[in-house]
Amino acid sequence: MQETLPPLPLPSLSETLEKLVLWTEPLVDAPTHSQTKQKANHFLKTDGPKLQKKLAEFAGKTNGNWMTPFAEARRTEYRKPIPLVLSYAFQVRESLFNGRNRFEKLAGISLGLASFYLELCREIVEPEQLKGTPFCMSTYPYLLYTRIAGHKRDYMHLPPAGGARYIAVMASDRFFLVPIIKNQEIYPGLKDLAGLFQQVYAEPGKPAFNYGAISLADRTDAAQLRDMLQQNPITRQAMSALEDSLFLINLDRGYQGQQAFWENILGRSTNRFYDKSLQIVSSQDGKIGFCLEHMGSDATVWLRVLDYLVKFKPPVSGRGCPELKALSFEAFKPEKRKLEEIATRFKNTEGDIVLKRYKIKAFNRSALKSLGISPDAFCQIAFNTAHYLSLGKMCSTYESVAVRQFMEGRTEAGRPATSEILAYAKAFDSCNSCFELKKKLLHAANAHLEMIRCCKQGKGVQRHMTGLLNMYLVYKEELSIREKPAIFDDPGFQELITDSISSSSIMHPALRHFGFGPQTNHGLGIGLGYMVMQDSLSMVIMAKTCNRERLERFCRHLIKVIERNAEILKTA
Repeated sequence: MQETLPPLPLPSLSETLEKLVLWTEPLVDAPTHSQTKQKANHFLKTDGPKLQKKLAEFAGKTNGNWMTPFAEARRTEYRKPIPLVLSYAFQVRESLFNGRNRFEKLAGISLGLASFYLELCREIVEPEQLKGTPFCMSTYPYLLYTRIAGHKRDYMHLPPAGGARYIAVMASDRFFLVPIIKNQEIYPGLKDLAGLFQQVYAEPGKPAFNYGAISLADRTDAAQLRDMLQQNPITRQAMSALEDSLFLINLDRGYQGQQAFWENILGRSTNRFYDKSLQIVSSQDGKIGFCLEHMGSDATVWLRVLDYLVKFKPPVSGRGCPELKALSFEAFKPEKRKLEEIATRFKNTEGDIVLKRYKIKAFNRSALKSLGISPDAFCQIAFNTAHYLSLGKMCSTYESVAVRQFMEGRTEAGRPATSEILAYAKAFDSCNSCFELKKKLLHAANAHLEMIRCCKQGKGVQRHMTGLLNMYLVYKEELSIREKPAIFDDPGFQELITDSISSSSIMHPALRHFGFGPQTNHGLGIGLGYMVMQDSLSMVIMAKTCNRERLERFCRHLIKVIERNAEILKTA
């Protein structure tokens, strides 16, 4: 079905600029918005058509998706440390996975992932569809990889084709390899694999140094350090084996409880290796989470994997008990000292995150739909109203919108902070008429759904403008464009694409919570993962400590807005 998918459409220049002006209006004052409008009109009449024509030519020559080269460059050329910013996390419901204890559940999940991987290799995974619409599966081969730090850009290293397949296990900063696939079949059974995990946890030994700290560094520093470490043949062999492994099991000790689990799953200086696309983190009290690197695929693809894992029945007995192998790392003093400095520097920032978790059972999909409102619209109106009440103004919110019905489609940047939500937010405390508030609330919900509809069609603003900017950067001389068009640096447009709230929503019955870190300090500067489930509304909200007071204020307003919005919707 993959070959039947349509290409990502290229919106017309006029419709994108019209939305740019419209979506910017609630975010800036009138003089700034007037300048944005003038610059957009000027761009439409001058350099814009030339860049649009060049982008159309580029799209016509691109196999797959015209946006892919720009998106890949943005992901691979990122130079700052990847934890928190490029990682996101799931916490699973442990009760849904086979096994009597922590180690057996981890073994069952590991065997399920190995089985899914084998089906991918054999190309027998069923095509993914949503309500009869086929979804692009081009990122499925990139679910399991290692992110390799390069001097100018990173790349994905995939497990080698053929031969044995290993998983890596990490405890107390030491790495171990466990064969899990042999002769293209799952090798160990549940009991044997759980026994090996328990053995590693009980007697991890002492590491020569914290090699995992390399994944905490700036990417250019990590690339330089990787070159230095590879000069040692023993370390080079260990690095290669770790990079060839399918995924990483992190057996943690020393902390318990939900708050500690979330504070550690996304950003911890020990017993982590963030360059793996998948780290399965298990806390001492048995909680299990997936820490995922974002380069290869998005959260929606992992939901398909969760479907598979929940249904998978791991073999109790396998084809034999695999042999556990400890990886040895050696380094000279300069490299060791550098890794220690990286780990210490990152450890000093571990407390730099403020985190709030909410699970509200009164609000779930059925309850919200019974109130006559889209669950997603209800949440985004609440987020942005609480934002306005917290700061006295609107700032831009990012909402991830999947466009996987197109070839190589991943996400479009939704922008939920609309003029309709601003009108509702302004009336929230001043209007005493529930009838009028309900009318404004439903009007805001309809505007949100229209924005989402545009983005789902691949007709947002940000991705298109990125394509046009790249055409300028590459072809400006050929197109005789002497100066960078003013619209790209316009304060209004820059406000639109700066995420005061970075939000994303998923839904799966195997998950308790979903979350990620803040992308910026601008405005509220928060990362907000939410799930409107059949039994509850779950939210994980994170901010830097410099925004602690704003986060506290936002959360107080958010709960108030959620509860009052429900009462308003019940009004006849």
